[in-house]
Amino acid sequence: MRLNVRASLLVILFAAGLTIFVILGIQNDWGIFRRPTQEQIENLDAKNDAAFEDGAADFASIDLNINIVPPSSSEEMRQVTFELERMIYYIRDDNPDVDIAEACIDDVRLMFIPPNAPENVDGGYFFFDPICVTPLPEEFFAEEFEYTDAFIIDNFYEIWPEIKEPYKLTITDHDTVSLNFWYPYDSFALNTVIQVTYRIIYSDGTEFFNTLEPFIAWNIQTSGTRLWDVNLDAAQEFAISDDFKNQNLFITDGGYDTIGIEFERPLLYRLVFPFFMIAMVLLISLVPLLGERDTLVDISAAMLFGIFGLKGILGPGEQMGQTVLDIALIGLYVLLAFAAFLFFINRLNLHRQEQAAENTHSPSPDK
Repeated sequence: MRLNVRASLLVILFAAGLTIFVILGIQNDWGIFRRPTQEQIENLDAKNDAAFEDGAADFASIDLNINIVPPSSSEEMRQVTFELERMIYYIRDDNPDVDIAEACIDDVRLMFIPPNAPENVDGGYFFFDPICVTPLPEEFFAEEFEYTDAFIIDNFYEIWPEIKEPYKLTITDHDTVSLNFWYPYDSFALNTVIQVTYRIIYSDGTEFFNTLEPFIAWNIQTSGTRLWDVNLDAAQEFAISDDFKNQNLFITDGGYDTIGIEFERPLLYRLVFPFFMIAMVLLISLVPLLGERDTLVDISAAMLFGIFGLKGILGPGEQMGQTVLDIALIGLYVLLAFAAFLFFINRLNLHRQEQAAENTHSPSPDK
């Protein structure tokens, strides 16, 4: 009795310690306890250095707000969606001899190079007509202004062009966006190249074309209903070939940025999946040791529903097609059937042994 009481107290103490550990993990965003949140990651050093020279009249920087929408498992065609929802122009005009009559963003190129298939390039343009603005005197700031610790700018226009609906870019190539067959281990990464092409028309009628490395605020959903963690490395640099530059960049030696984007299933599901599989295998391995058929029926029925319930615990709650999770659950059902078969084989062998023992100890009819 005392041992049972001690064991119960240990269970209660362990539950209290586990609760404290979980609370600390949630508060500190430890690994598997990371909460579903919206995050914004920025690259602060993006600017056009030529625009900061004396007498320059050029785009100093452009801000982009881009949302990343991870793949949904219920969609028949897996896709990642990027939404360009806002742009801010910073145009420096330090030239007293000429004014800027019009400033345009002609295109925003977003290209993806899968690390496992570097010869494949996906992505393209956020399709829109050139977004042109005419700088107005009331939008001009002559005094120096420090912009988010990235640079100090003077004699500039800050202009917010209207974007009524976000411009969308989707990628669906299987070499780029991993299929969910390997759920919950179907992670994939994108080496991303982004370039902005702009055009300036001066008051004397001349035009100037160039490219720009944009300042980007990436809005990412760290997890949630789609069951993805999106990790973005705005400082990642990787080599891109001359062929890639010639085929995909507007100006091969112009401004562009490289960003690493990684999509992973939440760590909680990647850890819990093998735990449940091992636990269920160990439980099923005990089935042949049961003593009564009624107990076998009860245990088997409980396990049938328990295995089916793992789909709801480990899955995102939507149709995903065939995945490793489904194959593993079917394997557990097969294993349960095999264990039940062994139970009956053991019962038959035990029955035969009992009959043999009775025949050995029973007296002969001749005696």
